[in-house]
Amino acid sequence: QQDHPFPNDFINLPVVQRIKIINSYERKILTALNCDINFPLSYRFLRRYSRAGGMDMPTLTMARYVLETSLLFYEFISVPDSLMAAAALLLSMRMLRVGDWTTKLIKYSGYKLEHVEPLMWRLNHMMKMRSKVYPACISIEEKYSHP
Repeated sequence: QQDHPFPNDFINLPVVQRIKIINSYERKILTALNCDINFPLSYRFLRRYSRAGGMDMPTLTMARYVLETSLLFYEFISVPDSLMAAAALLLSMRMLRVGDWTTKLIKYSGYKLEHVEPLMWRLNHMMKMRSKVYPACISIEEKYSHP
C-alpha cells in the first residue's frame, strides 16, 4: 500500500514538484474511472454535425476529404476545429447539392451561416489550389478517389 501525501506535505515542496505530484494523481483518478480526455478533433465535430443534419455517407466523406486536405495548409491552423468541421460540411453539402445550413445545424454547431460561409469559401479556394500548391501531395486525394 502506498502512502498518500497529506495537504501539509505539499507546503514544503517546490511548485514544480507539487504540480507533478498533483498531475500524477489526476491521471491515476482518470485511469481508475476509465476516462479518456482528449482534445475534440474536427472529425468528432463533423460526425456530430453530420448526424444532426441527417447527412448521407457521400456528404460526410466529401467533408472528411476537405478536412484532411486542410491539414496541408498552415493558414487554417488557428481556426477552431468546430468551425473547420462546420465549413467543410457546408462546402460538401453545396458541392453535392444536398442542402444548405439549417436551423438544426445552427443549434448543434453554434454557428450561423454568416460565420461558416466565409471559411467555406476559403476551403473551396484551397481545394482548387491544392494541386498547384502541393502537386506531390496526392495521398489524401488517392485515399478518397475510390468509387
